[in-house]
Amino acid sequence: MKISVFLPVLCRSEKDFVMTEACVKLMRACTILPFELVIVETESQRCEHLADVYLHQPINPGVVATHNIGFALCTGDVIGHMSNDVYVPTGWLEALMECCEHSECGAATLAACELGHKKQDAIAEGIYFPCSIWRKEHAHYDESYRDTWADADMCMAMYARGARMLRSYKAMAHHLWNQTIPQSGDYQKNWDGNRDKFISKWAALKDTSIYKVFVQGIIV
Repeated sequence: MKISVFLPVLCRSEKDFVMTEACVKLMRACTILPFELVIVETESQRCEHLADVYLHQPINPGVVATHNIGFALCTGDVIGHMSNDVYVPTGWLEALMECCEHSECGAATLAACELGHKKQDAIAEGIYFPCSIWRKEHAHYDESYRDTWADADMCMAMYARGARMLRSYKAMAHHLWNQTIPQSGDYQKNWDGNRDKFISKWAALKDTSIYKVFVQGIIV
């Protein structure tokens, strides 16, 4: 099974570039599994040397459109999504791919320090997007969302098709929280509008556990 990993990048400072480079170096060094690294870099143009497949976008089309562009460039049977503020441990990709061996798994993720998880030999249902992997048929964002909630929508669509997201506790992701989220003046307005859209779109599934995870803010 061929593996692609998509990494969206926007470097507005030297710190952003150093963080991105460290993220990529750890991804490469901490697995023995081969993978195709796809980088879509917006505005800045510093990371081509880090990628197997690279696209520079001088004009920012938005977070959601950028993700669909990146997903489309991936040639793998499964598509990893990595935020450039996530640092992975040894065996991270092996842990994700072990989840994918389960027939009900449409996406997989890792335990996360920020969620207070403890490393253990276990796989269970769990939702977490900064470090995740998706079967190719599930990797697409609804572009009517603006910047936020598109990942939740993608996950909801996957659950509606009968698949689940599984979490491996064998590897622990370290996430530098809120390093990559643009805090524009419209951020909260967009967030609220996207949430309302999600609630309306998935109202028929309002009694499901996964809907409540997103709308009620339950952490699993």
